[in-house]
Amino acid sequence: MEVEKITLFTVVLTLFGCNNNQLDSKIIVNNYITNGQFELAPFSKIIKKQKIEGTYSGIIETIPNGLITFYRLNDKKVYIDFKKDNYMIDSQKNSKYKINFDDKQNILTIEDSFGNNVVKPTYDDQGRIIKIENSVIGGSHYTFVNQLSYENNLMQTNEYQIFNKIDGQQSIPYYLNKKQYFYNSENQLIKTIESSFIAKDGKFNTDDQNQTIPDEQLTCIFDDHNQYGDWTKLYCLTPKKETKRFILRSIEYYQ
Repeated sequence: MEVEKITLFTVVLTLFGCNNNQLDSKIIVNNYITNGQFELAPFSKIIKKQKIEGTYSGIIETIPNGLITFYRLNDKKVYIDFKKDNYMIDSQKNSKYKINFDDKQNILTIEDSFGNNVVKPTYDDQGRIIKIENSVIGGSHYTFVNQLSYENNLMQTNEYQIFNKIDGQQSIPYYLNKKQYFYNSENQLIKTIESSFIAKDGKFNTDDQNQTIPDEQLTCIFDDHNQYGDWTKLYCLTPKKETKRFILRSIEYYQ
């Protein structure tokens, strides 16, 4: 499994004052979170279609209320049908799943054909996602767990962990990614500091004080925000100032 491809979209951009009134902005952000497209959530105006190019390529399409109906990340395609409550992954066998929504169109669970919950978000008392358990993205071998924290309705940290299922029952740590988020005075996301850890035989490297040693550290800059507050350029640098990722983002909005 290529960790970089799976963990590209693991930061959260908060949606403020959405000027399209079909749906609460918090629901739109939750929808982007449950679809793994956190950093691409709109800031102030509902996005119809967006395209990313660079280190990775992708497309996201939504319906007029801002909820995602299709996205592509490299060769992986996902289709979401809100009328039929279906979630389908184009490149995966037995890829058709059933979505269970609450009355606000928040995703409660996604079930496989046997009725097993393969995606389960947890919400806080303000209706924000604080945890996601996911066993769809990596198929039968991996489980993904996101732990999210907020302050003043802004994402502060995201701890993203992958567990390897070794015997169908037991899971051991495989990968850990920790992010911190930084914003400008207009509450636009401008930077993340990211630390990644890769486990060997279920254990992460530690120092003499038993502190986990990161295998990689990146500072990611979100730049060239447009008139609606959405960033259009992303680049991530190593401690030696080497460019690790570079993304350009083009956006089409609903009128």
